[in-house]
Order: sequence, then structure tokens, then C-alpha cells
Amino acid sequence: MITGLKLAWETELTDVGKSTDRQAGDLEGVGRIRVDADGKVYRWVQNKHSAVLDAGDVVFHTYSDLLDAEKYVRDGLTADLGYMAGVVMAGEDVAVDGFCWIQIHGPHDGVDVLEPGSSAPVAGATLNGVTAQLYVTTVGAVAMNTAPKNIRYIELLTVTGTTSAVVKTDCFIQCWR
Repeated sequence: MITGLKLAWETELTDVGKSTDRQAGDLEGVGRIRVDADGKVYRWVQNKHSAVLDAGDVVFHTYSDLLDAEKYVRDGLTADLGYMAGVVMAGEDVAVDGFCWIQIHGPHDGVDVLEPGSSAPVAGATLNGVTAQLYVTTVGAVAMNTAPKNIRYIELLTVTGTTSAVVKTDCFIQCWR
């Protein structure tokens, strides 16, 4: 029997820990992993970004957080892009220093993706994080079968347009391990 796994949760996946008081806002234990019945995987994190986060935002862990990196999320700071953390699940704004669930593995239908201004990306395209933004894009993306091989990625499941706007679309998230 596996021990140490949390079976009862204080929050729904779209709940937000609003308090800036760490004890009142950190209802699940920052960094904790949750797996649902469909195999989707989530992590409870604290927003260390300089602004609020919304559902669908793509967030990153930064190297400057050292061993606590997977407890905190930010946008891809220019000097400290780090590595992709996942996608925010919040049902409302997540304040600076607030807490929320991010999805780190599995299909998701509301990922913020920047459409390119020219040719539309096809389903199966891998998406990159963009410095100092809360979305992913195919611009400058490296194909999955070529070096460097990224073990954390978001893959497009549907074709997007060419409006040069950020849209919510269906993706597969692989930001776990």
C-alpha cells in the first residue's frame, strides 16, 4: 500500500488561496501533486509573478528559486526563463503571492496560445514559452524529434488561426518530470 498520498483535498481545481497570509492561503501544501481519475496531473503553487494570473496562463518555474522552484510560478522572466511549469486552472484571478492549481500533465481545452501572423500551425506542433509572457507559441519552436529535446512542452491538439492574437485552444500539457 502506498502511504503519504493525500486523498482528501481542501480545494477544487479552480479554487484560489486568496490570503497573503501564507497559512490561510496555502490550503493544500505548496508544491503538492494531485492526480485525478482521468490521469491529469496538477500542482498547488504560489504566484510569485508581478501581476495576477488567470485561467489558461502558461507559467514557469525559475532557476533563482533553487530547490523550491517547483513551489512557485512566474511568467518567463527575461533573465530567468527557467522551465515551463504548466497552465493555471483558477476560476478567478490569482493575486500576487496567492495560491492556485496548475495543470502539469494531460489534455486541456483552455491554454493561452499566441497565433502567428503568417501560416497557421498544425495539430501536433510543439509550443514554446515566450519571455515575459503568459502564453505559448509555435514561433521559433524546435520540432520534437530534433535536439535539444525538451521533456517539458505543450503540444497543439487543434489548428489555430493567423490573427497574431492570444487565443484559448486545445493542447496537451507535458510539464511533469
